[in-house]
Amino acid sequence: MRAAWQASPEDRWVVMVVRDGQETRQYLDAQLRVNSSSVTPSGFEAKRRPWFVLANEEGVSQTVPYALTLTANNAISFVQKTPRQHMVGAIVLLNSLNDLLKNSGLQAGYEAIIFNSKGHAIAKHPFDGAAAPKPSVPGLQTELIGVVDGVLVVSSAHPLAATESRLTWEQLRNERWVLIRDTAREQVPRETLGITPNRRLVVNSMHDKIAAQMSGLGIGFLPRARVQAYLESGQLVALELSEPREAHQLLLACRSDSKGLGLHTFVRCLLEKGI
Repeated sequence: MRAAWQASPEDRWVVMVVRDGQETRQYLDAQLRVNSSSVTPSGFEAKRRPWFVLANEEGVSQTVPYALTLTANNAISFVQKTPRQHMVGAIVLLNSLNDLLKNSGLQAGYEAIIFNSKGHAIAKHPFDGAAAPKPSVPGLQTELIGVVDGVLVVSSAHPLAATESRLTWEQLRNERWVLIRDTAREQVPRETLGITPNRRLVVNSMHDKIAAQMSGLGIGFLPRARVQAYLESGQLVALELSEPREAHQLLLACRSDSKGLGLHTFVRCLLEKGI
Protein backbone atom coordinates (compact mmCIF):
# COMPACT_ATOMS: atom_id res chain seq x y z
CA MET A 1 0.00 0.00 0.00
CA ARG A 2 2.84 2.41 0.77
CA ALA A 3 4.37 1.70 -2.62
CA ALA A 4 1.07 2.41 -4.38
CA TRP A 5 0.73 5.74 -2.55
CA GLN A 6 4.46 6.49 -2.95
CA ALA A 7 4.65 7.11 0.80
CA SER A 8 7.82 7.13 2.88
CA PRO A 9 8.26 5.12 6.13
CA GLU A 10 7.73 8.35 8.12
CA ASP A 11 4.35 9.09 6.51
CA ARG A 12 1.21 8.12 8.45
CA TRP A 13 -1.55 9.99 6.63
CA VAL A 14 -2.20 11.17 3.08
CA VAL A 15 -4.55 14.06 2.27
CA MET A 16 -5.57 13.93 -1.40
CA VAL A 17 -7.57 16.61 -3.20
CA VAL A 18 -8.61 16.30 -6.86
CA ARG A 19 -9.83 19.51 -8.45
CA ASP A 20 -9.84 20.90 -12.01
CA GLY A 21 -7.92 17.91 -13.40
CA GLN A 22 -5.12 18.09 -10.83
CA GLU A 23 -4.37 15.83 -7.86
CA THR A 24 -2.71 17.39 -4.83
CA ARG A 25 -1.28 15.12 -2.12
CA GLN A 26 0.07 16.05 1.29
CA TYR A 27 1.95 13.39 3.26
CA LEU A 28 1.65 13.83 7.02
CA ASP A 29 3.57 12.28 9.92
CA ALA A 30 2.07 10.92 13.17
CA GLN A 31 1.83 14.50 14.54
CA LEU A 32 -0.01 15.64 11.38
CA ARG A 33 2.97 17.67 10.20
CA VAL A 34 3.50 17.88 6.43
CA ASN A 35 6.46 15.76 5.31
CA SER A 36 6.07 16.38 1.58
CA SER A 37 3.53 17.26 -1.08
CA SER A 38 2.99 16.72 -4.80
CA VAL A 39 0.78 17.97 -7.63
CA THR A 40 0.09 15.78 -10.69
CA PRO A 41 -2.51 15.68 -13.51
CA SER A 42 -5.48 13.42 -12.74
CA GLY A 43 -8.46 12.05 -14.62
CA PHE A 44 -10.14 10.82 -11.42
CA GLU A 45 -13.85 11.67 -11.20
CA ALA A 46 -15.47 10.82 -7.88
CA LYS A 47 -18.99 11.04 -9.29
CA ARG A 48 -18.30 7.94 -11.39
CA ARG A 49 -17.14 5.77 -8.51
CA PRO A 50 -19.54 3.09 -7.16
CA TRP A 51 -19.56 4.51 -3.63
CA PHE A 52 -20.55 8.00 -4.84
CA VAL A 53 -23.48 6.68 -6.86
CA LEU A 54 -24.85 4.72 -3.88
CA ALA A 55 -24.43 7.41 -1.24
CA ASN A 56 -27.56 8.93 0.34
CA GLU A 57 -28.62 10.73 3.52
CA GLU A 58 -30.90 7.94 4.78
CA GLY A 59 -28.14 5.70 6.08
CA VAL A 60 -24.86 3.95 5.37
CA SER A 61 -24.62 2.39 1.91
CA GLN A 62 -22.35 -0.54 1.06
CA THR A 63 -20.91 -1.25 -2.37
CA VAL A 64 -20.32 -4.64 -3.91
CA PRO A 65 -16.63 -5.59 -4.19
CA TYR A 66 -14.87 -3.48 -6.80
CA ALA A 67 -11.30 -2.73 -7.92
CA LEU A 68 -9.63 0.32 -6.38
CA THR A 69 -8.36 2.76 -9.00
CA LEU A 70 -4.97 3.24 -7.34
CA THR A 71 -3.95 -0.24 -6.22
CA ALA A 72 -6.30 -2.58 -8.14
CA ASN A 73 -7.09 -4.37 -4.86
CA ASN A 74 -10.65 -5.57 -4.37
CA ALA A 75 -12.46 -3.61 -1.69
CA ILE A 76 -15.85 -2.73 -0.24
CA SER A 77 -16.81 0.88 0.51
CA PHE A 78 -19.19 2.12 3.21
CA VAL A 79 -20.45 5.65 2.57
CA GLN A 80 -23.08 8.14 3.66
CA LYS A 81 -24.03 11.57 2.34
CA THR A 82 -24.26 14.41 4.89
CA PRO A 83 -27.00 17.09 4.89
CA ARG A 84 -24.43 19.45 3.35
CA GLN A 85 -23.89 16.99 0.49
CA HIS A 86 -20.46 15.89 1.70
CA MET A 87 -19.38 12.23 1.56
CA VAL A 88 -18.17 10.33 4.61
CA GLY A 89 -16.92 6.81 4.06
CA ALA A 90 -14.50 3.99 4.75
CA ILE A 91 -12.84 1.38 2.54
CA VAL A 92 -12.29 -2.21 3.66
CA LEU A 93 -9.72 -4.15 1.63
CA LEU A 94 -10.70 -7.74 0.93
CA ASN A 95 -7.06 -8.83 1.24
CA SER A 96 -7.75 -9.19 4.96
CA LEU A 97 -10.43 -11.78 4.19
CA ASN A 98 -7.92 -13.71 2.09
CA ASP A 99 -5.50 -13.60 5.03
CA LEU A 100 -8.25 -14.77 7.38
CA LEU A 101 -8.93 -17.82 5.22
CA LYS A 102 -5.20 -18.42 4.77
CA ASN A 103 -4.83 -18.77 8.54
CA SER A 104 -7.91 -20.95 8.98
CA GLY A 105 -5.87 -24.17 9.29
CA LEU A 106 -7.27 -25.91 6.22
CA GLN A 107 -5.57 -29.12 5.19
CA ALA A 108 -3.76 -29.37 1.86
CA GLY A 109 -6.12 -30.01 -1.03
CA TYR A 110 -9.01 -27.99 0.46
CA GLU A 111 -10.19 -24.54 -0.60
CA ALA A 112 -12.17 -21.98 1.40
CA ILE A 113 -14.32 -19.32 -0.29
CA ILE A 114 -16.40 -16.46 1.13
CA PHE A 115 -19.50 -15.57 -0.93
CA ASN A 116 -21.65 -12.46 -0.68
CA SER A 117 -25.46 -12.52 -0.63
CA LYS A 118 -25.59 -12.67 -4.45
CA GLY A 119 -23.38 -15.73 -4.59
CA HIS A 120 -20.30 -13.90 -5.84
CA ALA A 121 -16.95 -14.99 -4.43
CA ILE A 122 -15.21 -12.08 -2.66
CA ALA A 123 -12.30 -13.95 -1.05
CA LYS A 124 -10.71 -17.35 -1.25
CA HIS A 125 -7.77 -19.49 -0.14
CA PRO A 126 -5.44 -20.64 -1.58
CA PHE A 127 -4.93 -17.23 -3.24
CA ASP A 128 -1.22 -16.41 -3.46
CA GLY A 129 0.32 -18.41 -6.26
CA ALA A 130 -2.87 -20.19 -7.26
CA ALA A 131 -3.40 -20.46 -10.99
CA ALA A 132 -6.49 -18.78 -12.36
CA PRO A 133 -9.37 -21.26 -12.36
CA LYS A 134 -11.59 -21.80 -15.37
CA PRO A 135 -14.54 -19.52 -14.62
CA SER A 136 -17.79 -21.19 -13.70
CA VAL A 137 -20.73 -18.81 -14.15
CA PRO A 138 -24.37 -19.89 -14.50
CA GLY A 139 -25.58 -19.37 -18.06
CA LEU A 140 -22.06 -19.07 -19.47
CA GLN A 141 -20.13 -21.71 -21.38
CA THR A 142 -16.41 -21.63 -22.08
CA GLU A 143 -14.24 -23.35 -24.65
CA LEU A 144 -10.45 -23.60 -24.80
CA ILE A 145 -9.27 -21.97 -28.04
CA GLY A 146 -5.54 -21.71 -27.46
CA VAL A 147 -2.58 -21.36 -25.14
CA VAL A 148 -0.62 -18.12 -24.82
CA ASP A 149 3.16 -18.53 -25.08
CA GLY A 150 4.11 -16.00 -22.42
CA VAL A 151 7.72 -14.96 -21.94
CA LEU A 152 9.12 -13.07 -18.94
CA VAL A 153 10.89 -10.00 -20.32
CA VAL A 154 12.57 -6.78 -19.23
CA SER A 155 13.94 -3.78 -21.05
CA SER A 156 17.57 -4.07 -22.11
CA ALA A 157 18.26 -1.16 -19.74
CA HIS A 158 16.72 -2.97 -16.73
CA PRO A 159 19.19 -4.26 -14.07
CA LEU A 160 17.88 -7.83 -14.49
CA ALA A 161 18.76 -7.81 -18.19
CA ALA A 162 22.36 -8.71 -17.33
CA THR A 163 21.30 -11.74 -15.24
CA GLU A 164 22.68 -14.99 -16.65
CA SER A 165 21.38 -17.48 -14.08
CA ARG A 166 17.82 -18.72 -13.72
CA LEU A 167 15.69 -16.70 -11.31
CA THR A 168 13.36 -17.95 -8.59
CA TRP A 169 9.91 -16.56 -7.88
CA GLU A 170 11.09 -15.32 -4.49
CA GLN A 171 13.89 -13.34 -6.12
CA LEU A 172 11.31 -11.61 -8.28
CA ARG A 173 8.76 -10.88 -5.55
CA ASN A 174 10.29 -7.48 -4.75
CA GLU A 175 10.60 -6.42 -8.39
CA ARG A 176 8.03 -4.02 -9.82
CA TRP A 177 5.63 -6.07 -11.96
CA VAL A 178 3.64 -4.49 -14.77
CA LEU A 179 0.13 -5.98 -14.67
CA ILE A 180 -3.06 -5.43 -16.64
CA ARG A 181 -5.99 -4.39 -14.47
CA ASP A 182 -8.56 -7.12 -13.89
CA THR A 183 -11.93 -5.62 -14.82
CA ALA A 184 -13.93 -7.96 -12.57
CA ARG A 185 -16.26 -6.03 -10.25
CA GLU A 186 -18.08 -8.79 -8.38
CA GLN A 187 -15.54 -11.62 -8.32
CA VAL A 188 -12.12 -12.28 -6.82
CA PRO A 189 -9.48 -10.97 -9.29
CA ARG A 190 -8.07 -13.89 -11.29
CA GLU A 191 -4.47 -14.62 -10.30
CA THR A 192 -2.21 -15.96 -13.04
CA LEU A 193 1.20 -14.65 -12.03
CA GLY A 194 2.37 -17.30 -9.56
CA ILE A 195 3.23 -14.86 -6.75
CA THR A 196 1.77 -11.76 -5.16
CA PRO A 197 4.37 -9.06 -5.94
CA ASN A 198 5.25 -6.45 -3.33
CA ARG A 199 5.36 -3.76 -6.00
CA ARG A 200 3.17 -3.43 -9.04
CA LEU A 201 2.34 -1.02 -11.84
CA VAL A 202 -1.21 -1.57 -13.04
CA VAL A 203 -2.12 -0.58 -16.62
CA ASN A 204 -5.29 -0.83 -18.66
CA SER A 205 -4.25 -2.75 -21.77
CA MET A 206 -1.65 -5.02 -23.34
CA HIS A 207 -0.45 -2.07 -25.44
CA ASP A 208 0.23 -0.06 -22.27
CA LYS A 209 1.91 -3.06 -20.64
CA ILE A 210 4.33 -3.54 -23.52
CA ALA A 211 5.14 0.18 -23.60
CA ALA A 212 5.75 0.27 -19.82
CA GLN A 213 8.11 -2.72 -19.90
CA MET A 214 10.01 -1.39 -22.91
CA SER A 215 10.48 1.86 -20.98
CA GLY A 216 12.07 -0.08 -18.11
CA LEU A 217 9.26 0.59 -15.63
CA GLY A 218 8.99 -3.03 -14.55
CA ILE A 219 9.01 -6.71 -15.49
CA GLY A 220 6.29 -9.07 -16.61
CA PHE A 221 5.08 -11.79 -18.93
CA LEU A 222 4.19 -10.82 -22.50
CA PRO A 223 2.85 -12.91 -25.41
CA ARG A 224 5.86 -14.00 -27.43
CA ALA A 225 4.04 -13.30 -30.70
CA ARG A 226 3.61 -9.65 -29.68
CA VAL A 227 7.23 -9.01 -28.66
CA GLN A 228 9.31 -11.39 -30.81
CA ALA A 229 10.59 -8.49 -32.94
CA TYR A 230 11.70 -6.59 -29.82
CA LEU A 231 13.49 -9.69 -28.50
CA GLU A 232 15.34 -10.13 -31.79
CA SER A 233 16.35 -6.46 -31.88
CA GLY A 234 17.60 -6.57 -28.30
CA GLN A 235 15.17 -3.94 -27.00
CA LEU A 236 13.68 -6.58 -24.71
CA VAL A 237 15.53 -9.40 -22.93
CA ALA A 238 13.96 -12.72 -21.91
CA LEU A 239 14.55 -13.97 -18.36
CA GLU A 240 14.71 -17.64 -17.40
CA LEU A 241 12.87 -19.04 -14.40
CA SER A 242 13.95 -21.98 -12.28
CA GLU A 243 10.26 -22.99 -12.09
CA PRO A 244 8.47 -22.07 -15.33
CA ARG A 245 4.95 -20.70 -15.07
CA GLU A 246 2.05 -22.87 -16.22
CA ALA A 247 0.72 -22.15 -19.69
CA HIS A 248 -1.91 -19.43 -19.82
CA GLN A 249 -5.11 -20.77 -21.34
CA LEU A 250 -7.16 -18.59 -23.68
CA LEU A 251 -10.89 -19.20 -23.30
CA LEU A 252 -13.85 -18.26 -25.44
CA ALA A 253 -16.97 -17.47 -23.42
CA CYS A 254 -20.55 -17.06 -24.60
CA ARG A 255 -24.07 -17.49 -23.31
CA SER A 256 -25.08 -21.13 -23.01
CA ASP A 257 -28.77 -20.42 -23.71
CA SER A 258 -28.23 -18.52 -26.97
CA LYS A 259 -29.89 -20.10 -30.01
CA GLY A 260 -28.81 -17.51 -32.58
CA LEU A 261 -27.34 -19.04 -35.75
CA GLY A 262 -24.92 -16.14 -36.18
CA LEU A 263 -23.33 -16.63 -32.75
CA HIS A 264 -23.03 -20.40 -33.23
CA THR A 265 -21.39 -19.92 -36.63
CA PHE A 266 -18.99 -17.35 -35.22
CA VAL A 267 -18.01 -19.60 -32.30
CA ARG A 268 -17.55 -22.61 -34.60
CA CYS A 269 -15.25 -20.61 -36.91
CA LEU A 270 -13.10 -19.52 -33.99
CA LEU A 271 -12.83 -23.05 -32.62
CA GLU A 272 -11.97 -24.53 -36.02
CA LYS A 273 -9.35 -21.90 -36.81
CA GLY A 274 -7.71 -21.91 -33.38
CA ILE A 275 -5.34 -19.28 -32.08
